[in-house]
Amino acid sequence: HTCRVWDTSTGQCMHVLSGHTGSVEWCQFSSVFDQSGAILATHSADHTCRIFDLSNLKEGGNHVFDSVYREYEANSVSLSQCGTLIATL
Repeated sequence: HTCRVWDTSTGQCMHVLSGHTGSVEWCQFSSVFDQSGAILATHSADHTCRIFDLSNLKEGGNHVFDSVYREYEANSVSLSQCGTLIATL
């Protein structure tokens, strides 16, 4: 139900992103990185997508967007390069 962000140089877990009620099946960073941080999108078996702003995280994660699509099961999710759009199929 969580997604962890790791520092590859130290092996330390930097963030634990929570909020999904099902297993997280997919995650993708935005390709836009700057001094303020990064955007990470997650997709869960609970039929939700969340976008997290990693520059302003509080305990459990600071999600900036929730999408619920309970009418159908998403087979694929994609985050735009700029990190402002998310598509589900």
